Amino acid sequence: MHLDVCISKKQVGKMDIHLICGTRNLLIEDSEIPFNFDNFILSKDNVLLSNLIGKPDFVFKVGLNSISILEKYPHFLSSGNELVYQETNLDRLSEKKAEVLQMLTCCFWFVKDNSCNTDQLHLYAPNNNVVISRIRTTVFSNSKGEYKDEIFKVDELLLAANYFDRLVELRSYDALIDKNHKSSYQENKDYNQTKPGDFNYIKYNQQNRIDRAFLFLTLARSNSFLPLKISFYIAIYESLFTTDNTEVSHKVTERATFFLEENSIAKRNVFELIKFGYSIRSKFVNGKKLDKKIKNHEDLVKLSMELDRITRKLFIKILHDDANIFLQNDDELNKWFFELLIK
Repeated sequence: MHLDVCISKKQVGKMDIHLICGTRNLLIEDSEIPFNFDNFILSKDNVLLSNLIGKPDFVFKVGLNSISILEKYPHFLSSGNELVYQETNLDRLSEKKAEVLQMLTCCFWFVKDNSCNTDQLHLYAPNNNVVISRIRTTVFSNSKGEYKDEIFKVDELLLAANYFDRLVELRSYDALIDKNHKSSYQENKDYNQTKPGDFNYIKYNQQNRIDRAFLFLTLARSNSFLPLKISFYIAIYESLFTTDNTEVSHKVTERATFFLEENSIAKRNVFELIKFGYSIRSKFVNGKKLDKKIKNHEDLVKLSMELDRITRKLFIKILHDDANIFLQNDDELNKWFFELLIK
């Protein structure tokens, strides 16, 4: 998945393509070490940026405000041609690459809590005088529901990229988008037209448990309103630990507790934490006042931070060691949980 960035000169008979994607709230500590990912290089080098986008037609179409964001934070850069990207439909290419880079920034969460995001991705094809700007509407907040800069070392970015690879490896390809949606991307001159992205066409029923859990993680992190964020954290646990429709909240809380912890004190803490999260979710989605334990905003912040912490531990444990357990069918997984609880 990690390829060296390919910045090539114009080639006869091939369409040159430049991709530039900004970031927000991301700072890199080790500026002298490059981070390469999927034909992109993550750079803070504004000289390189200037060389790639220093064309009047690009600046005119993108605008100075977008350029200022690219200059403020590190940006993803990639240059090549349609053979490098294996895609000649420029609209489709911009959608795919924006999705991949956003998923990568989501995987930064596996390393530590953060609110790093991708900004606009600009595709520039100078041969055709085409500029396409695409932005993902999902914006990640940290566990407090805040948007603050976070510093990452390059080795932490590499670790996040490894988690990206692992998620792709475990992805249920039966759940990917319909071919009919792919074919609906037709080359046209109206690049400002709003179109539904791939997310709208995921075959949800064909997703495996880990797919669905990651989906709810994305939804939790993309909401800064804490009752809603907490509700999506609980949906992660239900995606992973539910095998039937009876006594769901108790079973999920108990199974997650025994899966995550061995020490009795730690078990009690996790059990009470998930149970508290369930209470908030239940009151919130039913339009009721929240639990009496929530006296102020800081109480919600504390709960959200703790759920974020144990959920990160849960995902890492699954991705490192126990993915196959959660790829079983309901009957097999139910038996596995039974054995776990009676040990």
